[in-house]
Amino acid sequence: QAVAEHYRISADEIRVLHGWGRPAHELPVVLHLAARGGISPDAVMALRNAGRGWLQIAARWQLHAGDFHVALDPSEDAGPLSRAYEGYQGSPRTGWPALELRDDEVVALVHLRFLTEYLGVPPRRVLAALSSAGPGPAALQALRGGP
Repeated sequence: QAVAEHYRISADEIRVLHGWGRPAHELPVVLHLAARGGISPDAVMALRNAGRGWLQIAARWQLHAGDFHVALDPSEDAGPLSRAYEGYQGSPRTGWPALELRDDEVVALVHLRFLTEYLGVPPRRVLAALSSAGPGPAALQALRGGP
């Protein structure tokens, strides 16, 4: 429900996308790429099910590591995203298209953006939830304070 609300799509479309057999924590990445690339979520799902990595899929629509960046206070511990943020901080913005991100980093970055925006909480709280609970519904539940 939270993903549908944030990306302004119907719960029915979420069910259809989930029917592609991908893990639930990948749905925000699919919708992020579809929105940024101006393409259908089904096209993203087809490429993902064909074995493509997230950056490979992004590159098909001229997207890159910079399209996943979320601004953090430099003093904050990036937790599971430390390697990715070292890359961002070690390169000028013009170099971000060349940065390589692992699939798990892309998922975590998209969840960082999604949960920060959806819940209106600071990135440091989302990073803590991602570190302790992992991406997906568990992080959302941890941030909401529920079981």
